[in-house]
Amino acid sequence: MKDPNQKGTFYRTTLIQVLPHTPKKLWFLHIWPSLQQEMRTQEVLAAVLQPVLHIVSKISSDEYQHIVLPHFRFELNPPDVIFPFTSICRGVFNQPKTIQASVTLLENLHIILEKTPPEDIDTDLLPLIYAGLDSNTVQVQVAALTAATHNSQFLGVEEIKMKVLPRAKNIYAQNPNDVHLCLTVFSCLEKILDKLERSSIIDDVLPILYDVKLQDAEVTVKVVNIYRLMLHDKKFGLSINQLANRVLPSLLPLTVYPTLQLEHFSFILGTIYEMLDVIEKQQRNKLKLDSLSSPGDKRMLRHQLSSDNMNLSPFSSSVPGVKIHDPRMSTSAEDFWSRRGSSGINFLGLSRS
Repeated sequence: MKDPNQKGTFYRTTLIQVLPHTPKKLWFLHIWPSLQQEMRTQEVLAAVLQPVLHIVSKISSDEYQHIVLPHFRFELNPPDVIFPFTSICRGVFNQPKTIQASVTLLENLHIILEKTPPEDIDTDLLPLIYAGLDSNTVQVQVAALTAATHNSQFLGVEEIKMKVLPRAKNIYAQNPNDVHLCLTVFSCLEKILDKLERSSIIDDVLPILYDVKLQDAEVTVKVVNIYRLMLHDKKFGLSINQLANRVLPSLLPLTVYPTLQLEHFSFILGTIYEMLDVIEKQQRNKLKLDSLSSPGDKRMLRHQLSSDNMNLSPFSSSVPGVKIHDPRMSTSAEDFWSRRGSSGINFLGLSRS
């Protein structure tokens, strides 16, 4: 009997507050049948999804699969005078949704994923993420990227390569100056990096990082952290040629951005020193090998300079919110300069003074 605005307020606040104090038996006897009917109404779908998702989070997987899931997939229309037969219409997963309803569903997709049989995830839920990434609305794109990031364990290597990465690239290309959207894209890339092939990283991920122009501290730190992750694992394919010719030239301007704070500056500078350290070690070893004439000497030197004996020094970041996943990562600026001093080498003609 209420109008959509009144219904929306009731579903978002009153019903959510009452559900925890209502026996589960009454949920299914009196509340769920009404919510099930309301899910067919576009005007209140976003609001009604909130108590529905609350119920889903509290019931068992078996209850979800037998009571709720069928109505998420499709609805049965009972026979009437005009259509004297039972018909099937699209459920929440497949029906057109408002922006807010799509965002609500994507933001809470983890609740549904936990209760869904593994064999149904690819057909029922992952298409919601792909459709959200294809949306023309920024709010839905952000929600879909966040859903892909937080639920990446349900995404296979092929799905990430063929469906998530191309769409994430396209979203970034359309909105390179939207700070919030860029942060969401980079968070997604950071999360799926381990599942990407070397060719995808070189062809798809690195060009995005090279192209970043935003002078925003959070974006800068996120980009640098992705570089750092790639620097410490050979499978990512970050060669010293790429470091010298593309990565470092793109990082150096970041050090003078006016929005940086001291901890951001230290984090970026530490990464640059670490990259220089990698270049120095690999290039120095190459030049040493090139200078030897005897094949036996070369074999002996290669063994001495093998990667097993060249672990990088540990690094600890003080930047809030930055997650360094490899405990071996990086070296501080002080370590870098102290090594230069102890070895008696004035690196590139630079001095600490």
